[in-house]
Amino acid sequence: MSIVITTDVFCDLCGNWIHGALGPTPNARGARRKAKANGWDRRHVSGGGVIDICPGCREKQNKGEKDE
Repeated sequence: MSIVITTDVFCDLCGNWIHGALGPTPNARGARRKAKANGWDRRHVSGGGVIDICPGCREKQNKGEKDE
């Protein structure tokens, strides 16, 4: 018997997701590394938290930041 754990990254703004990493244990670092290579971003938010953002939401946020 084999068990494989899938660790995916979900956008904290829209719920979009990207398949991250497979392995015998959870691998958040590997999943986020793959997401970053595909245009995803991590942003620090007030209160010390961190959110994962898909390329579409990142683009929208960047446009909003430039408009201010």
